[in-house]
Amino acid sequence: MTEPGHERRSGTEPDAELAQETLSMRQHELIRNVRQLLRAAMDARFSSEPRDYKVKTQAYAEGYMRALTDAQHLDSRSLLELVSDERRKHSQSDHAS
Repeated sequence: MTEPGHERRSGTEPDAELAQETLSMRQHELIRNVRQLLRAAMDARFSSEPRDYKVKTQAYAEGYMRALTDAQHLDSRSLLELVSDERRKHSQSDHAS
């Protein structure tokens, strides 16, 4: 006998479309995190913060990207494109201010 609310439904495997959507959402979140870390590292690079802060933000970004490639969540080419895009945005924002 099962408890109320814990009845087993037929077709308990996740729907392929839902699984793909969930994966896409996770991928989007990972990319957002990489972008935030890259921005922080670039902002720190040109800030008046102590050198150890600058090194730490750069190490966080590099470590996160390394973990993503090691786990095969993103490939190197995708990461290079992200870094290039963030560098371009950063340089444009410097020229705009």
